[in-house]
Amino acid sequence: LPLTGVLYDRIGSRWLAVLGLLVCGGGLMMLSRINVDITTGELVVGMVVLAAGVGLAMMPIMSNALAAVPAESAESASSLNTLTQRVSQSLGLGIVNAFLVSAGAQTLADRSGLLGEYASNDPRIVAMQEQGPGGMLALYQQVTGIAQTHAYSQAFFVIGLICFAGAVFALFLRSGKPAPGSGPAV
Repeated sequence: LPLTGVLYDRIGSRWLAVLGLLVCGGGLMMLSRINVDITTGELVVGMVVLAAGVGLAMMPIMSNALAAVPAESAESASSLNTLTQRVSQSLGLGIVNAFLVSAGAQTLADRSGLLGEYASNDPRIVAMQEQGPGGMLALYQQVTGIAQTHAYSQAFFVIGLICFAGAVFALFLRSGKPAPGSGPAV
């Protein structure tokens, strides 16, 4: 049963878009708690909530955009809609990747900087250094894992805030509730 299509036919696009974006934001906020010790269950729950929000929001937003154009322009509008979606996904992926690399590098530099003052005084680190480059490998892996999950946490948090802002913006959408007798949404 295509739940979103049935709900779209009953209540229109505005409230589905708002609800879907709020659910997406909630899932992203759950994922923003990511750390090296997070359980698989916590990740799965966050991803399921995020996916449910995308499922609720995507179709009503796209249908509302296509409903706003005259019928004779529907084919061109659909193509433009698809093109816009693909380009924005590519740009978004590039921006998120740049953010992750930058945030991860900054966190790694910050954590490594903290190590500098203790490197000659802490017997555990001195023992690792005496083993050569391989001795520091475990510490390096631990610190990079922490830096990477911290970067993901920041990214999920920022994208979640963007989803919440999108939900507020969606409140001002013209309701795209289909006309009676127009058939179910695709």
